Amino acid sequence: MLPEAALTLASSFDSKAESVRADVATLGTYGAGDPRITGVTASIRDRMAVMRKCMEELEVLVDEQDRKAEAGAVLAEHARCAKEYVRCKRSLKTALVSNTVKAAEGERAVLLEGADVTKQKQKETEAEMDAAAEEITTSLRRTRQMMMQEVEHSGRTAAVMRESYATLQKADTEFYSQNPLLKSSKRLLTYLKQQEVMDRFIMFGCFWLFMMVVLHVLFKRVPVLNAFHPYNWWGSISATVADNAEL
Repeated sequence: MLPEAALTLASSFDSKAESVRADVATLGTYGAGDPRITGVTASIRDRMAVMRKCMEELEVLVDEQDRKAEAGAVLAEHARCAKEYVRCKRSLKTALVSNTVKAAEGERAVLLEGADVTKQKQKETEAEMDAAAEEITTSLRRTRQMMMQEVEHSGRTAAVMRESYATLQKADTEFYSQNPLLKSSKRLLTYLKQQEVMDRFIMFGCFWLFMMVVLHVLFKRVPVLNAFHPYNWWGSISATVADNAEL
């Protein structure tokens, strides 16, 4: 039969052990990364510390017993409590390992999912790069074609410019070859203008002389006009001058 103190210690140990078993079972239901795991684990370890203290006090009671029967009963209770403590410790370790495994599996799943996402992104990136490379290749082809067209256009322009330069050189040569002719033509035009002026003077003089002859003939042939002939005026003046001289 256990002493009263040993019964109290055993009852306290059993209550703590029962609550530890219940919490360990609850701990196994939590998922990986559950924030409640840390708090429950700390609470279980505190109660297991109380269980160890009960076992130590039972061990002390064994030495305090005067009768061997009571000492044997307390020792047996201590052994039972030790076995129960070991079972609770193992169950806690198993639950923690299970949670660790779950966490590792969750991380592995996340990593695998991330790897799949990374592979998908890599595939998408490769597809985008292939599309971009194809677009760049097409753009380079268009640019090459445009450059070839520009080169051809530049060649045609250069040919036209060479032809124009040759035409200008030919025109310049012809101009210089015609320059003496132009100078002689200028001198000839100047001479012709001078002759034209001279001819006008000659024609005016001839016309004036002709008119004088016509008037002379008219004055001589027409009796009415004969009195107005300038020659008669000149003769009268001469005779008057001669008479005055004789006087």
